[in-house]
Amino acid sequence: MAAMRVAIIALTLTLTLVQGQIDLTRDKGAAGADVVEATLQQLRESCIFPSDYIFLRRVAYVLTKDGTDPSTYRAGFDGGIWQINQTEFALSKTSGDISKYWGPIKSAFGIDWATVQWSDLRRPLYSGIAAMLTLLRVSGGNVPRALERQAAFWQNNFNTGNPRAAFEFLSETQNLDSTCTTNILDMAFIVDSSTSLSPEDFERAKQFAADVTGQFQVDPNNVRVAFVTYSSGYTAYFDFQRYTTTSDVQSAILAVRKTEGGTDTHLALKYASNILFTSQAGSRPSAARVAIIITDGRSDNKIDALKNSQELKDRGITVFVIGVGSLVERQELDNLASTPTCTHVQELQQYSELDSLKTEIKDLSCKALVTLDNGVFTYPCGQRTNFQVNPAAVRSIVIRPTSGSVRVYGSHSTPQPSDAFRDFVTVATPTKAAVIYVTDATRPLYLSIQSNNPGECNTDYQIDVVAFNALNKGSMNVCIKKDLTTICTTLDVLRGMYAVTQPSNLGFPNMCSTNMPGLYPHPYSPYRFVYCDTDGQAYLVDCPTGSYYNDQVKDCVRGVPPTPPPSTQRPRTAPPATVAPPRTFPTVQYNTGTP
Repeated sequence: MAAMRVAIIALTLTLTLVQGQIDLTRDKGAAGADVVEATLQQLRESCIFPSDYIFLRRVAYVLTKDGTDPSTYRAGFDGGIWQINQTEFALSKTSGDISKYWGPIKSAFGIDWATVQWSDLRRPLYSGIAAMLTLLRVSGGNVPRALERQAAFWQNNFNTGNPRAAFEFLSETQNLDSTCTTNILDMAFIVDSSTSLSPEDFERAKQFAADVTGQFQVDPNNVRVAFVTYSSGYTAYFDFQRYTTTSDVQSAILAVRKTEGGTDTHLALKYASNILFTSQAGSRPSAARVAIIITDGRSDNKIDALKNSQELKDRGITVFVIGVGSLVERQELDNLASTPTCTHVQELQQYSELDSLKTEIKDLSCKALVTLDNGVFTYPCGQRTNFQVNPAAVRSIVIRPTSGSVRVYGSHSTPQPSDAFRDFVTVATPTKAAVIYVTDATRPLYLSIQSNNPGECNTDYQIDVVAFNALNKGSMNVCIKKDLTTICTTLDVLRGMYAVTQPSNLGFPNMCSTNMPGLYPHPYSPYRFVYCDTDGQAYLVDCPTGSYYNDQVKDCVRGVPPTPPPSTQRPRTAPPATVAPPRTFPTVQYNTGTP
């Protein structure tokens, strides 16, 4: 019996060192950058609230260092990470101006704001909601976009007793705003230059694109930039492989000349989908790919513009749309952009406001997803990269670093899974790859692979996406069946390693009807073995060519059998398969250790 238990443990190795679903945003006292990011991600993607233009992210850092300041959760004060006092909290429950948000909050988060207590704000999500309601009440829904204006707004409305509050806000958020989770990015600017746009506004659009580019390190291995304009037709000024430094890209953008004409958005998008975002134009399938559309009007061909934009999105390209002026149509902007549109569409009154969006566009571009298709991809260590794996009937994602280790976070509900919010997390090493086996998927799987802690991977890691079961007993295995993370069974792992069949007639008496679950020698062939599951079902497993079944190690091993096959004569007429009677066995205890 001990041998059977060892065999099942050895072949299962399923969620060993894999932790399950976590949502720290609802845990009292939770803190850290991941917790703040996960909280604000939920608020943003609920599309309940207007954009705060990263204000609350900055406030969390300035006030409590994302909740890690020892005074954050002090006795007698329940305001949480955003330090909402009792007066502000009471107004969030009584102010008529923000009462319209209470119903959507309950629908999106299951939180009845009327019954929330101040003490609940020790949970980050509750503190974040209270902070958002307070911000909207104080600002009247008009949150300043630019960092400098936010600093003044902060001092004038939330920190009036400190004459240096604005300066401190600016200085403390500089490092926060400069970070980027990924450096492998293909970013294309698709800019309206039609007749309705003044030369001065076109210059502002170019300056905006140059300034956004200036926040990135442009080189062939990191960020690549392309620039396209459209009026009557389109002009591709340069693709992703033309310029290889930040300064060269900026100079090229500022040298672009305005062309007059209509608004053929559809033609520019067709070019972007069919030509620009291809390897021939320097775009990389391993990169996060972003298209930033800037327009002051409506497309001359809305149907084709929508069709071509959808083709871009279907190919895994994230589309941001910035509409400027009174001629833009919000529905068209939403149709062109990626979802959720509340985070991918910006409306401005005039081009002079573009400058205020630089940091937000950079932040959103940094978090853009890499869409993984079947193939082999290599990424540098030392950063966080977010991925999307689209639904498929069968798919395996194999992750293996060259050295050290990487952490792999997964989720179906957030595009940026982390220690704070995830469905699962596992670790991959050079000798023990992480294998995620997905079957019957209907929703995208989001992965975040991180190696930015000291002592982790310092070279690179490889992702291999294949359309078959790649589970292995020597891997960290995660199984996702019909969008639910579950324990990989021994049968799942066996099917990933060997050819497994379940014949209606075994050709010999069903040994599984009387034996414990486990692995057993085949009665006639040393090159096969029998797996018995907990229901008494028998499966025949073939060893790979050049190997045989070794019952001592309960696995196939390379070489030839040490003894000849049994001399027992196989009956010429096989008896019918034995149907296993109902049985009761002790539950097998699997090793499910945690990191």
